Amino acid sequence: MTMKSIALVTGAGGGLGSVVCRRLSEAGFHVLLVDVEIEGLERIAQTLTGSWEIHQCDVTDEGSVSQLMGRVEEKHGQLDVLVNNAGIESGALLSDLTVSDWRQIFEVNVTGPFLLARAALPIWFRTRAGTIVNISSRTWLSGGSDAAYVSSKAALVGLTRALASELGYLGVTSNAVAPGFVRSQLSNVKGDADQIEDFAQRFMDASPLNRPVTPEDVAETVAFLASPGARAITGEVVHVAAGSQMAVRVRTAAQQQAEQRADTNLEARL
Repeated sequence: MTMKSIALVTGAGGGLGSVVCRRLSEAGFHVLLVDVEIEGLERIAQTLTGSWEIHQCDVTDEGSVSQLMGRVEEKHGQLDVLVNNAGIESGALLSDLTVSDWRQIFEVNVTGPFLLARAALPIWFRTRAGTIVNISSRTWLSGGSDAAYVSSKAALVGLTRALASELGYLGVTSNAVAPGFVRSQLSNVKGDADQIEDFAQRFMDASPLNRPVTPEDVAETVAFLASPGARAITGEVVHVAAGSQMAVRVRTAAQQQAEQRADTNLEARL
Protein backbone atom coordinates (compact mmCIF):
# COMPACT_ATOMS: atom_id res chain seq x y z
CA MET A 1 0.00 0.00 0.00
CA THR A 2 1.15 3.53 -0.78
CA MET A 3 1.59 5.92 2.14
CA LYS A 4 1.93 9.01 -0.04
CA SER A 5 -1.33 10.82 -0.88
CA ILE A 6 -2.75 9.80 -4.26
CA ALA A 7 -4.26 12.27 -6.74
CA LEU A 8 -5.91 11.09 -9.95
CA VAL A 9 -6.35 13.65 -12.73
CA THR A 10 -8.38 12.90 -15.85
CA GLY A 11 -7.67 14.76 -19.08
CA ALA A 12 -4.06 14.93 -17.92
CA GLY A 13 -2.77 15.36 -21.45
CA GLY A 14 -4.54 18.68 -21.98
CA GLY A 15 -3.17 22.14 -21.34
CA LEU A 16 -5.10 22.58 -18.10
CA GLY A 17 -4.81 18.98 -16.94
CA SER A 18 -1.03 18.92 -17.30
CA VAL A 19 -0.65 22.07 -15.20
CA VAL A 20 -2.97 20.66 -12.52
CA CYS A 21 -0.81 17.54 -12.43
CA ARG A 22 2.35 19.60 -11.97
CA ARG A 23 0.82 21.67 -9.16
CA LEU A 24 -0.41 18.59 -7.28
CA SER A 25 3.00 17.01 -7.72
CA GLU A 26 4.59 20.10 -6.19
CA ALA A 27 2.14 19.74 -3.30
CA GLY A 28 3.54 16.28 -2.60
CA PHE A 29 0.97 14.01 -4.22
CA HIS A 30 1.74 10.83 -6.10
CA VAL A 31 -0.03 11.79 -9.33
CA LEU A 32 -1.95 9.41 -11.58
CA LEU A 33 -2.09 10.94 -15.06
CA VAL A 34 -5.18 9.61 -16.83
CA ASP A 35 -6.28 10.21 -20.40
CA VAL A 36 -7.98 8.38 -23.24
CA GLU A 37 -4.86 8.99 -25.34
CA ILE A 38 -1.61 8.37 -23.46
CA GLU A 39 0.75 9.59 -26.17
CA GLY A 40 2.62 12.54 -24.73
CA LEU A 41 1.73 11.79 -21.11
CA GLU A 42 5.22 10.54 -20.31
CA ARG A 43 6.67 13.83 -21.57
CA ILE A 44 4.30 15.70 -19.27
CA ALA A 45 5.08 13.34 -16.40
CA GLN A 46 8.79 14.04 -16.75
CA THR A 47 8.09 17.65 -15.76
CA LEU A 48 6.65 16.58 -12.40
CA THR A 49 8.74 17.02 -9.29
CA GLY A 50 7.63 13.83 -7.57
CA SER A 51 6.31 10.36 -8.30
CA TRP A 52 3.73 9.54 -10.92
CA GLU A 53 1.98 6.90 -13.01
CA ILE A 54 0.32 6.90 -16.40
CA HIS A 55 -3.04 5.23 -17.00
CA GLN A 56 -5.15 4.99 -20.13
CA CYS A 57 -8.88 5.22 -19.54
CA ASP A 58 -12.00 6.18 -21.47
CA VAL A 59 -14.01 7.97 -18.79
CA THR A 60 -17.23 7.36 -20.73
CA ASP A 61 -16.77 3.58 -20.65
CA GLU A 62 -17.96 1.87 -17.48
CA GLY A 63 -15.63 -1.10 -17.94
CA SER A 64 -12.58 1.08 -18.56
CA VAL A 65 -13.32 3.17 -15.45
CA SER A 66 -13.89 0.06 -13.34
CA GLN A 67 -10.57 -1.43 -14.47
CA LEU A 68 -8.74 1.82 -13.71
CA MET A 69 -10.14 2.08 -10.20
CA GLY A 70 -9.42 -1.61 -9.60
CA ARG A 71 -5.75 -0.99 -10.43
CA VAL A 72 -5.67 2.02 -8.11
CA GLU A 73 -7.18 0.07 -5.22
CA GLU A 74 -4.96 -2.95 -5.75
CA LYS A 75 -1.72 -0.97 -5.97
CA HIS A 76 -2.39 1.90 -3.54
CA GLY A 77 -5.42 1.05 -1.45
CA GLN A 78 -6.42 4.70 -1.35
CA LEU A 79 -7.55 7.60 -3.50
CA ASP A 80 -7.15 10.90 -1.73
CA VAL A 81 -8.06 13.26 -4.57
CA LEU A 82 -10.10 12.74 -7.73
CA VAL A 83 -9.89 15.61 -10.21
CA ASN A 84 -12.48 15.25 -12.97
CA ASN A 85 -10.86 17.50 -15.54
CA ALA A 86 -11.55 15.68 -18.82
CA GLY A 87 -13.96 17.71 -20.90
CA ILE A 88 -14.96 18.57 -24.44
CA GLU A 89 -17.07 21.18 -26.20
CA SER A 90 -18.35 21.49 -29.74
CA GLY A 91 -18.51 25.24 -30.21
CA ALA A 92 -21.69 24.67 -32.23
CA LEU A 93 -24.70 26.94 -32.17
CA LEU A 94 -28.07 25.34 -31.47
CA SER A 95 -28.96 25.31 -35.18
CA ASP A 96 -25.84 23.22 -35.92
CA LEU A 97 -25.74 21.09 -32.78
CA THR A 98 -26.44 17.42 -33.46
CA VAL A 99 -27.92 14.92 -31.04
CA SER A 100 -24.68 12.95 -31.36
CA ASP A 101 -22.64 16.00 -30.32
CA TRP A 102 -24.97 16.62 -27.39
CA ARG A 103 -24.70 13.05 -26.14
CA GLN A 104 -20.92 12.88 -26.53
CA ILE A 105 -20.41 16.10 -24.58
CA PHE A 106 -22.62 14.88 -21.74
CA GLU A 107 -20.90 11.49 -21.76
CA VAL A 108 -17.45 13.03 -21.23
CA ASN A 109 -18.38 16.04 -19.08
CA VAL A 110 -21.00 14.49 -16.79
CA THR A 111 -21.18 10.71 -17.12
CA GLY A 112 -17.40 10.40 -16.78
CA PRO A 113 -17.26 12.13 -13.36
CA PHE A 114 -20.27 10.09 -12.22
CA LEU A 115 -18.64 6.80 -13.23
CA LEU A 116 -15.32 7.68 -11.58
CA ALA A 117 -16.92 8.78 -8.31
CA ARG A 118 -19.06 5.66 -8.20
CA ALA A 119 -16.09 3.40 -8.94
CA ALA A 120 -14.09 5.05 -6.13
CA LEU A 121 -16.82 4.36 -3.55
CA PRO A 122 -15.35 1.05 -2.26
CA ILE A 123 -12.04 2.78 -1.59
CA TRP A 124 -13.64 5.72 0.20
CA PHE A 125 -15.96 3.45 2.15
CA ARG A 126 -12.91 1.76 3.60
CA THR A 127 -10.62 4.80 4.04
CA ARG A 128 -13.36 7.20 5.21
CA ALA A 129 -11.70 10.12 3.42
CA GLY A 130 -11.46 11.62 -0.04
CA THR A 131 -11.72 14.76 -2.13
CA ILE A 132 -13.52 15.31 -5.43
CA VAL A 133 -12.76 18.36 -7.53
CA ASN A 134 -14.87 18.72 -10.67
CA ILE A 135 -13.76 21.19 -13.34
CA SER A 136 -16.88 23.03 -14.44
CA SER A 137 -16.98 26.42 -16.20
CA ARG A 138 -18.19 29.93 -15.46
CA THR A 139 -20.72 29.34 -18.25
CA TRP A 140 -22.79 27.15 -15.92
CA LEU A 141 -23.85 30.46 -14.36
CA SER A 142 -23.35 33.04 -17.08
CA GLY A 143 -24.58 31.01 -20.03
CA GLY A 144 -22.98 30.85 -23.46
CA SER A 145 -23.53 30.03 -27.09
CA ASP A 146 -22.72 26.30 -26.86
CA ALA A 147 -25.89 24.79 -25.42
CA ALA A 148 -24.47 21.30 -24.90
CA TYR A 149 -21.30 22.49 -23.16
CA VAL A 150 -23.09 25.02 -20.94
CA SER A 151 -25.77 22.50 -19.99
CA SER A 152 -23.21 19.82 -19.21
CA LYS A 153 -21.22 22.14 -16.96
CA ALA A 154 -24.40 23.13 -15.12
CA ALA A 155 -25.20 19.44 -14.70
CA LEU A 156 -21.70 18.87 -13.34
CA VAL A 157 -22.37 21.49 -10.66
CA GLY A 158 -25.54 19.58 -9.76
CA LEU A 159 -23.57 16.34 -9.56
CA THR A 160 -20.95 18.07 -7.41
CA ARG A 161 -23.54 19.14 -4.87
CA ALA A 162 -25.30 15.77 -4.89
CA LEU A 163 -22.00 14.02 -4.17
CA ALA A 164 -21.21 16.50 -1.40
CA SER A 165 -24.54 15.69 0.23
CA GLU A 166 -24.40 11.94 -0.26
CA LEU A 167 -20.74 11.24 0.48
CA GLY A 168 -20.20 13.55 3.41
CA TYR A 169 -20.72 10.74 5.91
CA LEU A 170 -17.66 9.04 4.41
CA GLY A 171 -15.52 12.12 4.99
CA VAL A 172 -15.51 12.85 1.24
CA THR A 173 -15.71 16.47 0.09
CA SER A 174 -16.98 17.47 -3.33
CA ASN A 175 -16.43 20.87 -4.91
CA ALA A 176 -16.36 22.39 -8.38
CA VAL A 177 -13.91 24.84 -9.89
CA ALA A 178 -15.46 27.07 -12.56
CA PRO A 179 -12.79 28.75 -14.68
CA GLY A 180 -13.31 31.57 -17.09
CA PHE A 181 -11.77 31.43 -20.55
CA VAL A 182 -8.41 29.64 -20.36
CA ARG A 183 -6.16 29.27 -23.39
CA SER A 184 -5.77 25.55 -24.12
CA GLN A 185 -6.42 22.98 -26.83
CA LEU A 186 -10.10 23.31 -25.97
CA SER A 187 -9.96 26.93 -27.15
CA ASN A 188 -9.53 25.81 -30.75
CA VAL A 189 -13.29 25.25 -31.12
CA LYS A 190 -13.72 29.03 -30.93
CA GLY A 191 -12.12 29.57 -34.35
CA ASP A 192 -8.78 30.53 -35.82
CA ALA A 193 -5.99 32.39 -34.01
CA ASP A 194 -7.47 35.84 -34.67
CA GLN A 195 -10.93 34.78 -33.50
CA ILE A 196 -9.51 33.23 -30.34
CA GLU A 197 -7.55 36.41 -29.65
CA ASP A 198 -10.69 38.48 -30.11
CA PHE A 199 -12.59 36.21 -27.71
CA ALA A 200 -9.80 36.48 -25.13
CA GLN A 201 -9.88 40.26 -25.35
CA ARG A 202 -13.66 40.35 -24.93
CA PHE A 203 -13.30 38.09 -21.91
CA MET A 204 -10.80 40.50 -20.34
CA ASP A 205 -13.09 43.43 -21.14
CA ALA A 206 -15.83 41.66 -19.14
CA SER A 207 -13.49 41.12 -16.19
CA PRO A 208 -13.34 43.68 -13.38
CA LEU A 209 -9.67 42.68 -13.05
CA ASN A 210 -9.12 43.11 -16.80
CA ARG A 211 -6.85 40.10 -16.89
CA PRO A 212 -6.89 36.62 -18.40
CA VAL A 213 -7.25 33.41 -16.42
CA THR A 214 -4.27 31.08 -16.68
CA PRO A 215 -4.05 27.32 -16.17
CA GLU A 216 -1.87 28.10 -13.15
CA ASP A 217 -4.72 30.11 -11.58
CA VAL A 218 -7.03 27.12 -11.87
CA ALA A 219 -4.39 24.65 -10.66
CA GLU A 220 -3.74 26.69 -7.51
CA THR A 221 -7.43 26.51 -6.63
CA VAL A 222 -7.52 22.76 -7.25
CA ALA A 223 -4.47 22.34 -5.02
CA PHE A 224 -6.13 24.31 -2.25
CA LEU A 225 -9.33 22.24 -2.41
CA ALA A 226 -7.14 19.13 -2.28
CA SER A 227 -5.33 20.38 0.81
CA PRO A 228 -6.14 19.80 4.50
CA GLY A 229 -7.04 23.50 4.71
CA ALA A 230 -10.18 22.83 2.67
CA ARG A 231 -11.50 19.87 4.66
CA ALA A 232 -14.49 21.90 5.89
CA ILE A 233 -15.43 23.07 2.37
CA THR A 234 -17.87 20.97 0.38
CA GLY A 235 -20.69 21.52 -2.09
CA GLU A 236 -19.16 24.78 -3.31
CA VAL A 237 -18.44 26.25 -6.74
CA VAL A 238 -15.26 28.33 -6.80
CA HIS A 239 -15.18 30.69 -9.77
CA VAL A 240 -11.69 31.28 -11.10
CA ALA A 241 -12.88 33.69 -13.75
CA ALA A 242 -11.39 37.09 -12.89
CA GLY A 243 -14.90 38.21 -12.01
CA SER A 244 -16.33 37.51 -15.46
CA GLN A 245 -19.01 35.26 -13.95
CA MET A 246 -20.72 38.40 -12.66
CA ALA A 247 -22.91 40.68 -14.73
CA VAL A 248 -20.85 42.62 -17.24
CA ARG A 249 -19.73 45.92 -15.75
CA VAL A 250 -21.18 48.82 -17.73
CA ARG A 251 -19.06 51.93 -17.32
CA THR A 252 -20.30 55.33 -18.43
CA ALA A 253 -18.00 57.88 -20.04
CA ALA A 254 -18.16 59.88 -16.79
CA GLN A 255 -17.01 56.84 -14.79
CA GLN A 256 -14.14 56.22 -17.16
CA GLN A 257 -13.05 59.85 -16.82
CA ALA A 258 -13.32 59.63 -13.03
CA GLU A 259 -11.14 56.50 -13.01
CA GLN A 260 -8.55 58.23 -15.16
CA ARG A 261 -8.51 61.23 -12.78
CA ALA A 262 -8.15 58.90 -9.79
CA ASP A 263 -5.22 57.14 -11.45
CA THR A 264 -3.58 60.49 -12.23
CA ASN A 265 -4.06 61.74 -8.66
CA LEU A 266 -2.75 58.52 -7.15
CA GLU A 267 0.28 58.53 -9.42
CA ALA A 268 1.04 62.12 -8.39
CA ARG A 269 0.96 61.14 -4.71
CA LEU A 270 3.41 58.28 -5.15
